[in-house]
Amino acid sequence: MSEQETQTEDFYLSRASLLQKQDPKSNAALADYTTVIHLNPNNTTAYNKRGVIYYFQRKLELALADFNQAISLDPSDPTVITNRANVYALQGKYDLAFDEYNHAITFDSNYTLAYFNRGRVYSILGKIELALADFNHSLTLDPTHAPTYGERAILYAYQRKYDLALADYNTAIGYKPKDAVYLSNRGSAYTNLEQYDLALADLNTALALAPQLGAAYFNRGLLYRKMQRYQDALDSFQQCKQLSPHSDYLEKQIAELKLLI
Repeated sequence: MSEQETQTEDFYLSRASLLQKQDPKSNAALADYTTVIHLNPNNTTAYNKRGVIYYFQRKLELALADFNQAISLDPSDPTVITNRANVYALQGKYDLAFDEYNHAITFDSNYTLAYFNRGRVYSILGKIELALADFNHSLTLDPTHAPTYGERAILYAYQRKYDLALADYNTAIGYKPKDAVYLSNRGSAYTNLEQYDLALADLNTALALAPQLGAAYFNRGLLYRKMQRYQDALDSFQQCKQLSPHSDYLEKQIAELKLLI
């Protein structure tokens, strides 16, 4: 490859990375990565990053093809192996996903995202202690990774350890103060701790940041119901119903509130 072609390849790769950072589903970045691959069919970075875009676009077979190609070029890259594991997990192929996460860890025992993502799959499967072990280890490797605090907090809340959940949400929000999901979940933790004013403040802030976040309306509905503000609770649940898939529990809440008003 000539020096000019190398410079052109680097230009498209750099531009694609910037576009992808702005929008994980960017078609413009996708096109640039494809151009890089045409210029250099052995560019593992381009295959991997294009595969990540396909993953976020939920074009899983295309993502898998790119990750497979990247791994054929560099079989020992834990980042790509973990990305392929994430595709398997989303496809419900959990045994393959675990094999890949474990494989990634054999190449780099300090690769945080392998532990984090394996923990998420354990969580999906209800293997709470294994999930917590992975999240805890992930945080020893990278104590600034907000998503790990967020995921661990969900498990603590499931275990009704609301003080621990609250502490993790506080840390996650410290790193990402405008993350509506963390704020909504912390609002739920405050509700369970009967700190209703703080809960309402978080939930209102979450909805100001993300007006289409159905979970925040649902959490606010539960809060209002505990506060005996039944009409407000019903209004929040109705707004949740417009945004979120059907839920028997949501329908039950709505039906009960109609009897209370």
